[in-house]
Amino acid sequence: AVVEVQVSRAGGRYLLSGRVLEPSSGSQLLAAGVTTGERGLIRGVERLSRELRRRMGEAGASLDRSQPLPQVTTPSLPALRLYARAEAVVESDPGQALRLLEEAVELDPGFAMAHRLAAAVASRE
Repeated sequence: AVVEVQVSRAGGRYLLSGRVLEPSSGSQLLAAGVTTGERGLIRGVERLSRELRRRMGEAGASLDRSQPLPQVTTPSLPALRLYARAEAVVESDPGQALRLLEEAVELDPGFAMAHRLAAAVASRE
């Protein structure tokens, strides 16, 4: 299956929608959506992810064992953007990726995914 996610903004709210598609035909197998404000955007992504996983048949015990997204990511959109830029260049320019990750961690020292990726990049250099 292929998961397609779309984020739309309407005023101060966001609509997060996800569809699960059958790859060969492109037909939709299931869909879900959530709305949230900017401050709850990461929690909204978590809710959408869990709902799609549940509808695809993932066991409840498996869902319960997964670490909640808000605990490993950041509520800071600027830090999240820096992280995304770092991921995009990590293979081609690890030094730039590390600088971007350091900026992300300065914005949010509790951003676990940025710390993890920075450690992985630094260990390769």
